[in-house]
Amino acid sequence: MDLPPSTANEDSFQSTYQLAELSVRNDPNTSIAIVKPDGLAFIKVSRESSILVEKWSSPQIVNINENMSMSFCGNEADFRALSGYAKKQSARYQVIHESPISSVMIMKELSALLNQYTRMVGYRPFAANIVLGARGILYKINAGGEVFHYENNIQVLGDNSEHIEQLLTRDNVSSLSLDQAIDKCVSILHEVFTLQPGDIQVSRTGAEEGSAFTSTVI
Repeated sequence: MDLPPSTANEDSFQSTYQLAELSVRNDPNTSIAIVKPDGLAFIKVSRESSILVEKWSSPQIVNINENMSMSFCGNEADFRALSGYAKKQSARYQVIHESPISSVMIMKELSALLNQYTRMVGYRPFAANIVLGARGILYKINAGGEVFHYENNIQVLGDNSEHIEQLLTRDNVSSLSLDQAIDKCVSILHEVFTLQPGDIQVSRTGAEEGSAFTSTVI
């Protein structure tokens, strides 16, 4: 017997959404986001390489404005679309209001967009989970648009995330300063994965107003 259209559509949504979530969980290019009282940092692993594309030529950590940055796990093309949307919304708000957009507003814009594509018939969900950070706050937004927010916290996305979180707890990384936490996270990534020089990118900023994001590949 054929399922009623509404039931069939719901099953299709669930199946497609589960595939999107699976692509995020299995992404070999793990992301770590750190928010501390003394600053904010993103750590992105890129273990895949291509003779056709230079590593890091496509941004894996994107500055939305001078106060905000975001990274991801999952589909890179989807992240480019989402980060591009966030930057356009930020620029539009700046022109209209002559002041920077808040991280809460960008979070809500991204959440609404992700949720919309999860529910629209004939469209696949974005296959990417987002970590959006500003000074003092970190948001994790899943492929369905669900939002989790954190203060003084470390979030891990992608392959082996649960194991990495266990090692972070083992080493009591939550009690460390930002720079100490960055060093420990990099050390743990080398413990979990076989990495080569140039496989990790770190972007950080201090807690002081006006501090700029600095990016390093190690």
